[in-house]
Amino acid sequence: MSANLSLGIPLKTLLIYGLPFIATSLFIAIFNITDTWVMGRFGGTAGSAGAGIGGQIVYLFSNLGIGLSAGCTILVAKYFAKKNYKSLRKSVLSALIFMVSLALLLSLIMFIFSKPALNLLRTPKSAMTVAENYVKFSAFSLFFVFLFNLLAGISRGLGNSLLPMWAMLGACIVNLGLDLIFVPVLKLGGAGLALASLIAWGLASIFAFLYLIKKYAFLNPKNRTKLNNADSNRAKSSENSTKSGETNKNSKKSGIFKEFLKVSAPIALLNFFASLSFILLTFMVNFLFKNNAVSASATHSVAIRYNGFAMLPYRAMATAIAGIVSACLAVNKKNRIKPTLLSGLGLCLAYGLVVGGITFAFPEFIFKIFGGGKDLSSHSLYLRLMSLDYIILPLAVCAYGAVEGKGKSWISMVINLTVSLAVRLPVAYLFAKTFNLGLSGIGLAIPVASLFGAIAVWIYMLFCSHSNKKRTKQDALSV
Repeated sequence: MSANLSLGIPLKTLLIYGLPFIATSLFIAIFNITDTWVMGRFGGTAGSAGAGIGGQIVYLFSNLGIGLSAGCTILVAKYFAKKNYKSLRKSVLSALIFMVSLALLLSLIMFIFSKPALNLLRTPKSAMTVAENYVKFSAFSLFFVFLFNLLAGISRGLGNSLLPMWAMLGACIVNLGLDLIFVPVLKLGGAGLALASLIAWGLASIFAFLYLIKKYAFLNPKNRTKLNNADSNRAKSSENSTKSGETNKNSKKSGIFKEFLKVSAPIALLNFFASLSFILLTFMVNFLFKNNAVSASATHSVAIRYNGFAMLPYRAMATAIAGIVSACLAVNKKNRIKPTLLSGLGLCLAYGLVVGGITFAFPEFIFKIFGGGKDLSSHSLYLRLMSLDYIILPLAVCAYGAVEGKGKSWISMVINLTVSLAVRLPVAYLFAKTFNLGLSGIGLAIPVASLFGAIAVWIYMLFCSHSNKKRTKQDALSV
């Protein structure tokens, strides 16, 4: 699939390219929920709540890396489709420098401010030790989380979505095995969960790096001179070849870095604010139900962790759609965008009907599987109402992918920011407190917010995206 994102039947291309995306996302979700499951089994309700709340903070920062890697996928797919290996390597280098620097900064912030953040969330005292240790020690693994997502983004941009899938499957197995050693056997608690994650993410990153360097010659620094000469010959024969020498060369370097930030930053912020809104929901739960804080917090934490598990395939499909759209625009095959979008939407709706039906029918079983225990089964209505989101969310997320592939990722960011902070949180408070629906009101607010996002992005797609018809052909190819 490495060179075929702009070729073939759109549905077939999306299936071959996108299904490994979904599998990888499911493995990441399994990786994340393993911690809650292990603590729920061996640490009781308080351990489950601690791992769940701490995991939300860790996921908040990790989501920035996932968003930045999605932007990298879009740029790599664009330059790879145009066979512009020099710009491809520059985009990879820009992404590497920025993401590594950001990961180190966020690691420091996580380590220093873990306890104040958990206090702000009103974490129950019985769950504080597990949560604090989990967040503090997870700070050391954030570098590998960002690195793996960058390597996965590069691989997907090259049309190879299988590499991240196999690497993540291996990481899941390692993480589960080490969790079962560090927590019940060595009694390391939250620190043991974080140590297991560090080792698993590190091994996955090393495997992906070695594979990419060996498989793709143009990524190997040893071949840089040879490949630069080939790129120069290609550029000379192009009608768009440069004319201004070193000045233009330097401007291209800064231009590619700006392009990476332009595409990646909004997606990263989209993911960040979506995760932040769920963390603020956790604060709301801990505040509103403080008389039954541990049970309410554990219920919400398990539900949100399951929700993350169920939703990841949607975001994976959106990233696959964005990569294909970017590749098609790069070679001027715009007629493939609509069937690609509709194919992805159909696949996600089919998945949503299945997952939503299972969630609605078996909420008690889900609580049990995800480490909630029997004492949380009384909150089944929370999951039943939240299950509506799995049918509504595809309408929003697949459209986000098409918009991002066109280089308009700021549109999806603005809509998602509005949905996350200005819709989901007020509606959750209204349902839970004013309408006296309790935790069930929190669950209902989630699909209501997604419906708002779906309506907003489709209004843009149908009525606003064609308003700028006067842009030049060069602008069109640069998205």
